[in-house]
Amino acid sequence: MRNRILLLVLCACAPGAAFAQVYATAELGYASADINLGAPYNGDIDDRSFTLGAEVGFSIRERFAIELGVTRFNSMDGRGTPCVPGTNCPLVIQPTSGNDILAYNLSLVPHVELADVELFAEIGYYTARIDTEIGLPDSDFRERGLLLGVGA
Repeated sequence: MRNRILLLVLCACAPGAAFAQVYATAELGYASADINLGAPYNGDIDDRSFTLGAEVGFSIRERFAIELGVTRFNSMDGRGTPCVPGTNCPLVIQPTSGNDILAYNLSLVPHVELADVELFAEIGYYTARIDTEIGLPDSDFRERGLLLGVGA
């Protein structure tokens, strides 16, 4: 399904590709996360951290761009009851630290200039790899979803 969507977007953009303007950005930010995770973590990552990211964009037509990006979230803390699935687990909530998140995104970005200010919106898809530090098998997770944003 994802390959079909990507192919459709690329085909729609192909006529403007010869005139595409390529750009790149480096990003430093601060983000918060509240992510519920199932077994074997059995808890949530609820923290704030600095982020580092980069995006490459391709302007298509006059008012649209496509962006590909990657963002790394610094070590995030959480709490859970780590336990191997199928075993008797104590219901003791333990703090965890060092949970790393790496996210990739593909977005369509319409933009318009208004009184010398560039306004944009972003709609896309993201996938994130969450590496937990609980020391159990299958303790890494993947999250996917809709990406929405606005800016100037």
